Amino acid sequence: MLRGEDFQDALVNDAALPGTDPDRLAGPLRLERIGLDRISLASLSINYRTPEEIMAEAEPVIRAALPDANVPTSIRSTGVPVVYGSASDLGSIVDTWLAAHADGIICVIGDPAFAATSRVRSLTPELSKGLEFDLVVLIDPEAFGTGIEGAVDRYVAMTRATQQLVILAHRNGVGTGVRREVVHDDDRAAGVPDG
Repeated sequence: MLRGEDFQDALVNDAALPGTDPDRLAGPLRLERIGLDRISLASLSINYRTPEEIMAEAEPVIRAALPDANVPTSIRSTGVPVVYGSASDLGSIVDTWLAAHADGIICVIGDPAFAATSRVRSLTPELSKGLEFDLVVLIDPEAFGTGIEGAVDRYVAMTRATQQLVILAHRNGVGTGVRREVVHDDDRAAGVPDG
């Protein structure tokens, strides 16, 4: 809950995030029960954090499970495409990115055995909710679950990236639950090894 300068409170809820209430009426009804009766709902339509390149990949993931999902429009581009490759390249991708960037944080999502450091986080999709990172590396996003919950977890994990998203799988990009592609030669030139 946020308090505005006009002393009005704002309760922020993203129905696309896990653990939030997908029934848009349930939240206002609960608030009315505790005496908050002047309630208005608003949808966010602009995304300032996630680049267009990432949203172009994330939107079909959530719409496949929730066709009417409120997917905001990204208003910025980094010019950096989403990269796909082999999970065996995770270590070299992280090392290459850290060497090329003096600042910034990486988040590896989907590999609980990957050791976190001061600049690298290792989280589950659920724990990444609400956070943002310069580089996000997803490992086997198909393993994040099935149905609506799995799609929401994949979407949330993908949209944590503010600069670059890399999606890795243990089978050369097949079975990512996102898109079936592998890293290409032009990606190697950008410091991302091929699977």
